[in-house]
Amino acid sequence: EAVDSRVNCTTDIGIFVNYDRSLAAKFEDELLHDLEIPYALLDEAGKIIDTEIAETVINVNRRMSYTEVNSILNDTASDELIYECSELIPMFKEMGKLAKLLRANRFKKGSIDFDFTESKVILDSTGHPIDIKPYDRNDATKLIEDFMLLANKVVAETYFYMELPFLYRIHEAPNPEKIKELAYFIS
Repeated sequence: EAVDSRVNCTTDIGIFVNYDRSLAAKFEDELLHDLEIPYALLDEAGKIIDTEIAETVINVNRRMSYTEVNSILNDTASDELIYECSELIPMFKEMGKLAKLLRANRFKKGSIDFDFTESKVILDSTGHPIDIKPYDRNDATKLIEDFMLLANKVVAETYFYMELPFLYRIHEAPNPEKIKELAYFIS
């Protein structure tokens, strides 16, 4: 079975999403025991309508790199990758559309994207660092970030409304003076 059964999209009902570690797992055929969100039902505007949190077992059928997923999202995938992942491509395309919608909604609410270059440490065969290179933040990495943020929101809201004790972080309103300093620094 392919991972494509994990994400579905229908325009009549809304968009069903499942983000889990199966996309980032280290080994194919690895069974992961997880507390996950099997689905989140969103309307066409990206508003959460219904969700579920459940204990699950995930079977990773295909491990993919961010580079491979990014090439699928941007229609630059090789013929070989398209053939190998033909059943997954529609899922990735729908996930890409939804990720952009979720990101746009966050920006409308005041989210800031600090698109800083990250670093990747290159290790030798013994695990010692030998180089540091820039890490490419592409559409695939942004997609994963968007779904992780959605998952975090679902979990926080679920436990908040269940009135269960739960640790979560609240961001206070920023200090207006600090905002002025930041604006001056940026300009």
